[in-house]
Amino acid sequence: MWSKIPNLQGLRAGRNWLREVAPDRQERVRRKYDQGVRKIKRALAQDEEVLRTFQMIVGQARFFGRVDGLR
Repeated sequence: MWSKIPNLQGLRAGRNWLREVAPDRQERVRRKYDQGVRKIKRALAQDEEVLRTFQMIVGQARFFGRVDGLR
């Protein structure tokens, strides 16, 4: 009975690993990120200074993400 548990855990780990490296996962993550950014922008739309600051921060985060990806 105990010999089946590691196999089952290995099977679950394999499925989770495949889900994480699936090509469409990055698209889903990017879509959720963009939806979140749009929601925040709508919430900040009434205060232009705060909205502009948020947009600058998002732009810098994307820039630093690209730089880290190149390293």
